[in-house]
Amino acid sequence: MGLTIDMCHDVEKYEEGVVMGLNAKKSLCVIIAVFTGAGVAALFYKVLGWSLVASVYAMIPFCGVIILSGFYTSNGLTFLQLIRRKLQRVNEKPLFYKSTECRAVYEAAAPETAVAAAAPEDKRSEIDRMMKKLKLCLAAAGIMVVLGIVLIVIFSR
Repeated sequence: MGLTIDMCHDVEKYEEGVVMGLNAKKSLCVIIAVFTGAGVAALFYKVLGWSLVASVYAMIPFCGVIILSGFYTSNGLTFLQLIRRKLQRVNEKPLFYKSTECRAVYEAAAPETAVAAAAPEDKRSEIDRMMKKLKLCLAAAGIMVVLGIVLIVIFSR
């Protein structure tokens, strides 16, 4: 009769629970999210005079970011690290490789492919124009949303 100790066979997935099975980071994020949510709801309810239901709905995005920063991981990155990486890569230009090794043989064998090889540059400029239009539309939509929120706040008093 020996002492039997259950061990997790996958050591990398082992987490030591502090409160209700959550580790310290997750517990701290839950506590911060609860207090932030209560503060935001109180601010919207008492100061701005919103209804309680609208105040709770307004609090959800604030709490969501805090909860996601504690719980969500993707490929070893936390939520905030993932957002930072995504924002850094928005302005990066894609890397292309242009082969020049057998170009003369390639062009002699199929002259119509030389015309097709020039087409991606045209497509790229068309994609750039479409992206600029999309960014303008999104910016206009964002401005309209902000103006709508401001008008709701002003006229709800």
